[in-house]
Amino acid sequence: MAGDRDDQIMAESGCEPVFEHYPCCMEFLVGVKPEPPRRCCEHVVKLNRLAKEGMGAGRICWCIECMVRDTTPQLMASRIDALPIMCHTHLSFPISVNMDCNK
Repeated sequence: MAGDRDDQIMAESGCEPVFEHYPCCMEFLVGVKPEPPRRCCEHVVKLNRLAKEGMGAGRICWCIECMVRDTTPQLMASRIDALPIMCHTHLSFPISVNMDCNK
């Protein structure tokens, strides 16, 4: 039950807000949906606020990195780049195909 252990570690590390807000964007980011759902865009705004006011961009990046590590299919760079444009916002936290939150 490695997945349960990973979930517990991430929950203990304070990733709950990311787990709540980020998954609704995954179908767009992996190429399943042609546009990010409205809920995804609303949640990006919430994560932006958390990046600035609470968790910090590095923590959000780390939580996303942990969450998508073994995701199949993988995130698409073109979709990551399109997300802030399509949601009419910016990203206050880094996301990339080969995430390295230590940078």
